[in-house]
Amino acid sequence: MSRERHSVLSPSASPSRRGGLLDQARAHLRAGDPGAAESCYRQILREDPHDPNALNGLGNLAVKARRYEAAVDLHRHAVKAAPKDAGLLTDLANSLILAGEPQSALPHLRKALDRSPRLTPALLNLVRAYRDVDEPERALATLDKLAAASGRDGAADPVDLDLERALTLARTGQFIEAIALFRSVLKIRPTDARAIDGVATCRRATDADNDLAAVEIALADPGLAPLQRAVAHRAMGKMLDDLGRFDDAFAHFRQANDVPATPFDMRQHAALVAGSMRLFTPAFFAQRAEFGDPSEQPVFVVGLPRSGTTLVEQILASHPDVAGVGELPDIERTLREAVPQPWGSDAFFAGLRDLPAEAVRRQAKRYLSTLARRGKGRARVVDKMPHNFLVLGWIALLFPKARVIHCVRDPMDVCVSCYCQHFSEAHSYSNDLRTLGQYHRFYELLMQHWAGALPVAILDVRYEDVVRDLDQAARRMVAHLGLQWHEACLAFQHTRRVVQTPSQWQVRQPIYDSSVGRWRRYERHLGPLVDGLRCDPRRMLASGLG
Repeated sequence: MSRERHSVLSPSASPSRRGGLLDQARAHLRAGDPGAAESCYRQILREDPHDPNALNGLGNLAVKARRYEAAVDLHRHAVKAAPKDAGLLTDLANSLILAGEPQSALPHLRKALDRSPRLTPALLNLVRAYRDVDEPERALATLDKLAAASGRDGAADPVDLDLERALTLARTGQFIEAIALFRSVLKIRPTDARAIDGVATCRRATDADNDLAAVEIALADPGLAPLQRAVAHRAMGKMLDDLGRFDDAFAHFRQANDVPATPFDMRQHAALVAGSMRLFTPAFFAQRAEFGDPSEQPVFVVGLPRSGTTLVEQILASHPDVAGVGELPDIERTLREAVPQPWGSDAFFAGLRDLPAEAVRRQAKRYLSTLARRGKGRARVVDKMPHNFLVLGWIALLFPKARVIHCVRDPMDVCVSCYCQHFSEAHSYSNDLRTLGQYHRFYELLMQHWAGALPVAILDVRYEDVVRDLDQAARRMVAHLGLQWHEACLAFQHTRRVVQTPSQWQVRQPIYDSSVGRWRRYERHLGPLVDGLRCDPRRMLASGLG
């Protein structure tokens, strides 16, 4: 993050008071009191709502709180107030990358580096942006440039460079090199969450390595932050699972999920499901048949996380006419821009119902512009954001000729896999087994509705079928996309591309079926999940939940 700078003050502002408040904010941050720092920034903004230092400071606090969209908005306002400041441009790029918009970050980083070519934070963010837009060679070249400047004032920490190199190598399937770098990072930073996650997820643990001991050192640190502790517990659980110590593994998964998080709002979620089922009907789409864009390029792979979406994308992206672009946040963003109302509210659904055709087409063009940048000119571009299953009605309105592949997996297996995985707070439904079961039931209800209501073509693909007969499953998927068959789809593990999900190691392996029935390893711990899966979502809606 950048250092704060002197703002261009309004005539009524008090520079000495402003500077004093900025100094206080910095002191509060050093003391670990972000709330007091925020209060200082807000006092400054009461005097001058356009002060770039205060806006940037609030943006950085939003980043720390993992409120990335709010951070982007605050950082944009800071850059608007001081558009030539390289540090502010770098912080805006950082929040854009964290918010899932690396392509949008690149122009800001280039402007920052035009003004300050050796600005280390900008170069590190350039590495992250290149990695996230599937340009790993450029990410590695930038790391080489940073390493060459070692020893210079303001040069990057070599440990930071090792970590970024390891993350880039892991994304491209170079796991042996990545693991060696993750281990070197942990020797110096034993609690680094990204390195801990890396050593656990880049291969199957064995009795011969010392990574369990490394994670135990991190967990023994009383000062470990809650998020770091959750990552370390999940890493330990994953490695113990690899070693067949299932009860010990589950104890760590439970502790990871017990780390405080924002409780999942099942009532709001149920309202979103119920409202979607009421609004998006065959009649709704018949009345709006000319609203969307006729492009056949978009392909949406949806389903619950851990249902095989990454595997399906990797198989399809091995076809020469298909590009896989990972989990794009753009569909949700187009919806939020078109209807800026709380999701699931009456106002939200009224706004959707009343959208004019030109507003729908405008958002469709916005999404297609992202595919044009990321899709390498391919005939089909796969967006594998799993939770787009919630907004398939919006997708069908935007692209009535789009293809959808719905990944289905045994409910017990997919729920246990979600429980054992590290997700952001947006997935807090997975922190509690009973809530997770209920969430699955609402997902099933909504997908049943979509199957009968949408004009788009939906193909259900069962994970168990893919691992049992890859050839047949792959041919079905390629045919669903309207493409000619290509044998490369059967050798998907050799396809060189960036994989940005927790499945980055698994999809580099030949097809295997050891994950089928995995839930039985933990059967005696899963009573609450079974209870959740037995719920009747229609009855819950009828009782007033939705």
